[in-house]
Order: sequence, then structure tokens, then C-alpha cells
Amino acid sequence: MYDMLKLIHPSFAEALPILTNVLSSFGLPRSCSKILATLYLSEKPLSGKELTQITGYSKSAVSATMKMLEARKIITVYKQGKNRIYAPNLTFSQLFIESHITILEKAKSLMKDLRYRKGNSISSKLEKMEKEISIILNLLKGDKDE
Repeated sequence: MYDMLKLIHPSFAEALPILTNVLSSFGLPRSCSKILATLYLSEKPLSGKELTQITGYSKSAVSATMKMLEARKIITVYKQGKNRIYAPNLTFSQLFIESHITILEKAKSLMKDLRYRKGNSISSKLEKMEKEISIILNLLKGDKDE
């Protein structure tokens, strides 16, 4: 595995676990984070076979992860002969923003649910937090309203 990492980029082996941890902090499962980190660090799109060699994951684990990443439109799949090759569909900054939007939308929904479950004593505080989250979401999404 290490030799394969060196072939892709000289400092790939050092960068892969760091970028994997960063992507995990975006709320992605560890397997998705490692495979996506591999794709971001690669100089070219990679096949499933290359991803299994680099990550050490089984063929079925890579395949399942790629299906999930493709469904979320995080990666792009290309055909190269009989093989499928993969590349990131989002820039790193786009992925960062999208993941934070998802987290904030979940938080906003939870605040709204809590506001209706709890009594008036904290309802106004929860409503204020919900409004603050809306402002942040609008900024991240680039909305000019509100």
C-alpha cells in the first residue's frame, strides 16, 4: 500500500490521514472521508481498484462508499473502457460549505422541534437561536434576503 501512495504523490502518505480527519469533521463517515481524501490528493481520477490498493479497503467497501458519495453528488464517475474512474465533483471549499449547511439545517430543525416541545420559558431563546442559524445559512448559501 505505501508504495502505491508514493507513486501518486511523494507526500501522499503523510497528507492522507490529516485530510481524512478534516473530512471526518465535516460529518462524513470515516470510509467516505478516507476515499474522498484520496481522490482530492490524487493527480488524476482513480479506479475502484486503485482506491482499494491505496486505502486498504475491500472492493465491496469501496463500491458501497462510491455509491453513497455518488448519490450525494460529491464525486463524479467516468467510464474508461470497462472501468469506472472517480473524481471529486465539488471543490474542497464547496464541500466544506455544503457540509456546514447540512449541519446547520439539522440544528435549525432541532431548535424548531424543541421550541414546540418545551414551555414558554425557553421558547424565545430557541427562537432566537433558530433565527441566528437562518442568518448563517443565508450567508453560506449566498442569499441576499434576510
